[in-house]
Amino acid sequence: MERPPKRPPPKREKRPVTIRYKVEINPSWEWLGDARELGVSHRELEVLALVIEGYDNKEVAEILHIEYQSVKNHMYRLMRKLDVKNGKQAAVMALALNLIKWTITGGDLTVKVDSNAFLREFKNILDGRTWGEGLTEKGNRAINAHLLSHGIDVDKLSEGKEK
Repeated sequence: MERPPKRPPPKREKRPVTIRYKVEINPSWEWLGDARELGVSHRELEVLALVIEGYDNKEVAEILHIEYQSVKNHMYRLMRKLDVKNGKQAAVMALALNLIKWTITGGDLTVKVDSNAFLREFKNILDGRTWGEGLTEKGNRAINAHLLSHGIDVDKLSEGKEK
């Protein structure tokens, strides 16, 4: 008596994990020295937050009830004020300057990133704890100088980590 061939186990459907971004404007952003000096407006941060969350310019215009061109103008002015070249850099600088807070969720994972958490990790990277021997002393000084030109004092990050 012949045995019937074995059936392969049923394949489980892999559900793709949807990653969502929720960006909040830091309620005290307008009292921060860096924001005040830069002249960043609340509307510019609203536009940036929605762009980070994945909306395109037309959708942002609909949500905020403004013209499409106004969205582009707000992003352009924000990038000029933050001295960055694109929206990705604007998001990083806004986070580093404590203008926004970022929550990332996907499946069972939730990560909340604020200025302190972001800068603490960035400092770890600069110290070589993540990159190992990736940065030379000269490279480290160049990055520190660049961060300082944007108002990020890496020496203060070390003080905050020791607490």
